[in-house]
Amino acid sequence: VPVVFTHHTLYEEYTHYVPFDSTALKQFTVDLSTHYANLCDGVIAPSESIAHLIKERGVLTPVKVIPTGIDLELFSSGDGKKFRKDQGIDSGKFVVGHVGRLAPEKNLQFLCQSLCHFLKDSPQALFLVVGGGPCEEIIRKIFEDQGLTGQLLMVGKKTGRDLYDAYRGMNMFAFSSFSETQGMVLAEAMAAGLPVVALDASGVREVVRHDKNGFLLLSDATSEDFSKHLKMLATDPGLRKRFKEGARRTAQKFSRERSAEAAVEFYEEIRMRTRQGRREEREDIWAALGKRLEVEWALISEKAKCAFNALAATDQKGDDE
Repeated sequence: VPVVFTHHTLYEEYTHYVPFDSTALKQFTVDLSTHYANLCDGVIAPSESIAHLIKERGVLTPVKVIPTGIDLELFSSGDGKKFRKDQGIDSGKFVVGHVGRLAPEKNLQFLCQSLCHFLKDSPQALFLVVGGGPCEEIIRKIFEDQGLTGQLLMVGKKTGRDLYDAYRGMNMFAFSSFSETQGMVLAEAMAAGLPVVALDASGVREVVRHDKNGFLLLSDATSEDFSKHLKMLATDPGLRKRFKEGARRTAQKFSRERSAEAAVEFYEEIRMRTRQGRREEREDIWAALGKRLEVEWALISEKAKCAFNALAATDQKGDDE
């Protein structure tokens, strides 16, 4: 049968979870995923940014951009008032929210520094964090050092109805990750009608349209600049309303129905493209066996080649230094 690989992770951004993390390991991970993609019949990328990136890295297999779909109706149906009541959030509070795994690759220290700048000038505002992970204590420490623990609310991981309610309990969404492949939480936030302030990065620029549904800041923006744009939204109801309307329009592009239809179309395209070759293999048992051995050998040899190239590149870098 045809093999379609969904390239939904920048694996090199997660090597810090592995013992002996190094430049060589990152290079090995990039090369390995590239060679694996080239052994497949088709590749699904969740965003144009990722499709462009993996093609630059050498993926020659046909690539189709298909974002992971979300249930627009569910994310737009949350009960924000109930969430606020359950969490003890006053109805007059202005809530800046964030949803996601609280991990180093999410650039959370920058986000927290930006929020601290904003909150110091906005005593009626609150930073709501939904999610869990290894950076929980780091976030609490940053706000404690700034004397802002009273304006930080961490509610842990939420799923299902609780998550939909949490989104609707926010006034806007803040995001600063550089490791996303598609920024699903951004699409979820927009389905809930939230304007977004985010940094320009892969997977983010496909969702956030500057001055249309939020602010997309340069990747090297400072925390003060990020804070300034948070304040612009917080103090301008008309701007928030315009961005909310834009956010809901954007969310329509990420409906699970549209994504499912696109996936089925791509599978059918790959099936038709590979049909003749698969038919020939079925008719000739030796050809089929040869193909199987060829693929197995390619998997083994490419792993070895990736490891060698990564180590060689590291040695060369050391010599240059």
